[in-house]
Amino acid sequence: MNHDMDNTQTENVLARLFNEEDNRIVFWNDPENEFTITLPLLNLPEGVNILRLDQVGAFEAKIRMEREDPERRYLVYAPSEEPDYESDWLLDIRLYSRSFRADRASIFLDQLGRVHP
Repeated sequence: MNHDMDNTQTENVLARLFNEEDNRIVFWNDPENEFTITLPLLNLPEGVNILRLDQVGAFEAKIRMEREDPERRYLVYAPSEEPDYESDWLLDIRLYSRSFRADRASIFLDQLGRVHP
């Protein structure tokens, strides 16, 4: 599958989540690490900041999103599965935010849905 096509699909869905649905925070778990390399190349909606949980700890991310910068929009990216509820420092934020998956199968199914409604 073409990476440019994947990126375009991903950008379109993220634009919808942030702009049309007006979400401030979107969580993106990528356990297969399919988008780790292309993540910085994505054309995200204006004002959306990437917060990588493999580079910033969950507790620090929580402080940043809720106390230091509670108005800013974030794409919270983790190259791992969603943690268990008991060990998720970000569970309260996750519950009022949106989750996003962009694995190859999801993108392919989304494309099929557009071709054959």
